[in-house]
Amino acid sequence: MHRLIHDFMERFREFRSRNLKKVGWFCLKLGISANIATTISLILGLVSVYFFENLDLFILFAVLHLIADGMDGVIARVSISTKFGKYYDYVTDNLIVSLLLLIKLWFYVDDYYVLIVIGLYVLSHIIYILSKLEYPILFCRLMLIIMLALNLPTLAYLAVGVVSAYTLAMQLQKSMMTKERERNRTEIRREL
Repeated sequence: MHRLIHDFMERFREFRSRNLKKVGWFCLKLGISANIATTISLILGLVSVYFFENLDLFILFAVLHLIADGMDGVIARVSISTKFGKYYDYVTDNLIVSLLLLIKLWFYVDDYYVLIVIGLYVLSHIIYILSKLEYPILFCRLMLIIMLALNLPTLAYLAVGVVSAYTLAMQLQKSMMTKERERNRTEIRREL
């Protein structure tokens, strides 16, 4: 399942980069770097969270946020991508905007189960950061925004909870496989 989602996302990124390469070059000529596009995406995402209870404005700014987020990737691919830019994009997209949406959702729904979802979400992202963005993770921001735009708040947080729990299971599996590999290497070295 994870491989299928990962392959789809990679094909989509390649398609987007290939077809929007000219737009990326145009943005660079205007002086809009990938980090500037990420900052614009962050601002639009925060504005969408602010307008959470006004559905029309929420949808408008959420869509603009997603477009700006897509553009930062396009610009990064036609220019020089940096480690800082990769972390900055990750933090602004997933930790800040998604976490703020979940917190806002908690106040809106007034259900303590949202706190469990927030805990699972944060834990999976902490593990991802500590693994230097190496361990598997499923991002759920787009799904969260779509479900909230359809006015399905309970389904939104439950879906994020399922995705976060599945991500934690994949990360545990990766950790166990990595430790097993290290143990096998150690045994081979001892035998030599």
